[in-house]
Amino acid sequence: MAEIKHAVQLKLRVNPNQIDNFLRRVHEDFFRGLSEQRGIRRMYLLRGAEDQNNELLLRTLWDSKPAGDAYWASDSGRLAVEGIREILESEPSLTEFAVELHEVNSKDLSLPKRATENICKKSSSGKNTKMKKRARRIASSRGLAVKRRRNKMPHAK
Repeated sequence: MAEIKHAVQLKLRVNPNQIDNFLRRVHEDFFRGLSEQRGIRRMYLLRGAEDQNNELLLRTLWDSKPAGDAYWASDSGRLAVEGIREILESEPSLTEFAVELHEVNSKDLSLPKRATENICKKSSSGKNTKMKKRARRIASSRGLAVKRRRNKMPHAK
């Protein structure tokens, strides 16, 4: 898997009475399109604290600058921004970054419950032995209980 080398941050100020509409559109338009984009590694939507809850940051992490540029220059990227422009208070600002360090402190931070469920589902699927071993290794490194399935032989009748 490639190392994360590029980040893009889209800063948005949403009309306060359009927050729910905005969140729905981001989930349906941005994240769906982004998740299918080649080179995307991570997507985050961050919302400001209570007194600034209409300020949002959409952060994306990419394998490379060309991969990130390809999305934002594509029809999908432009249409996603245009689809939310009408509910913004001001023009969005896009900032690019070179990623100098991307590290997850896996020993001290446990996975969210949803992530642990995904690991268990993947590890018990039986489709990919490598994935099963990797999932067990990740789960055990984070102090999670790992259940192993045993193939049960059907009883002879």
